[in-house]
Formats: sequence, C-alpha cells, structure tokens
Amino acid sequence: MTKEHLSPIDQSLMGRTRAKQPYPDAKIVREKQMRAVKALPLDYMPGSVKGDGPGAREAVAALSQLSSSWGAIAEAAKVSPMEKLAPAARRSHDAAAARLRAAQTTIDAQIAHYANQIEERITPRVDAALASEIRSELRGKDILTITKAAKSDPRVSSALLSAPAILTGLKEDQIVLVRKNATEAHAPEQAALMKETVAAGERIAKAQNHILTLTQKVVSWEIEAKEPDALKALAQ
Repeated sequence: MTKEHLSPIDQSLMGRTRAKQPYPDAKIVREKQMRAVKALPLDYMPGSVKGDGPGAREAVAALSQLSSSWGAIAEAAKVSPMEKLAPAARRSHDAAAARLRAAQTTIDAQIAHYANQIEERITPRVDAALASEIRSELRGKDILTITKAAKSDPRVSSALLSAPAILTGLKEDQIVLVRKNATEAHAPEQAALMKETVAAGERIAKAQNHILTLTQKVVSWEIEAKEPDALKALAQ
C-alpha cells in the first residue's frame, strides 16, 4: 500500500519508530483499569422489582442500598487516593452485602409463612369419616371432575391432599393439579404474595452473586493500598 492510500494518521505514524509512536503510558492504563467500576445493571436496580407486597418492598430496600453504595464507590474510585478509597469502599461494600443477606433471610421467612397459610386454607381439618366418604365418592372420576370438586370446597381438597395416594387413586401429576386448582380457589391472595415474594427472593439471590464482581475490585484496591508494588508486579 502506497503512502497516498493511507489515512492521515497512518501517514503521520508511518515514519516513526515504535519507540516514538504515541502509545499510552502503561502506568496510566493500569491505574484506569484498576479503578474502573462497571455500572450496576438494571436487573439489580430497585425498579426491577415487581409488586408492592412485603417481600417486594424488602427487595426494593436492599437493592436501593446496593445501588446507592455501588454508585458512590464508582464515583470515589475516579478521584480518591487509594489509601482512602480501599477502606471506604470496603465499608460501603460490606454494608450493602449485609443488607442483601438480611433481605434474603427475611424473604425466605415470608415465603415459608405464605406456604403455611396456603396449606391451612387448602387442607383445613376435616372429620375422618367425611374425608373418607369424599375420597370414595371421587375415586375413579376423571381429573376435571375431581379438580372442580376441589375448587368448590376446601374440605374436598383437604380430603384428597391430606391422604396418601393409595387412598385417593391419584397420580403424582394429578395431585399437583388438584393442589394448584385448590390454591387458586381458596388462597388466591396468599398465592399471589407467594409468587411475588419468590420472584423478589430470586432477584436478591442474583444480586448477591453479582456483587462478587465488586468484591474482587475492592480486594484489588486493598492490596494496592497496603502493597503499592503488588499489582504492578502482577501486571508485568
């Protein structure tokens, strides 16, 4: 390729030796890379949580602290001296991580609570003789008839779900279907809260996993603050 076919910048660099070409200073590049903190993804922002139940509110509170801490650390990393950045970032990081763990514990307890409430509503206490009569009446009936009966009266769902399969004649997938229909009919509010809270818990769990990327960054700053030459040696 002739010089005429080169871009202006290539023409300018063509006559230079490697040593004279304007390569960025390795120390500056390393410093920028070490301090750079990627923005917190939208999936871990408080606005990503759906619903307004107790579980959702708990997740929003935890992710709000994560978002605030993450942003503050990212801004501080741009200008703060390393000896000040490392301990400050560690405190903020640990507080956010602890808040996520607390939220997960709270949400897990809420899920267990809703599960108990659902169970109480779809399997209320039923007289043994009546339960046996219900099972005998429905045994051998098609699954649509059985689920319709379970939706119409919680005593029916209790008689079917509280007994072993050998007494009901139901297969495992049929039992699941009966439970689903009974829950929708007799515990709709608790089922909705359960679904919302499970989703909130899953988001918090993922956020706890994602914060590990910030953990690695904070650790590298702590190493640099205590041993300024440590990371330099690793970079060589």
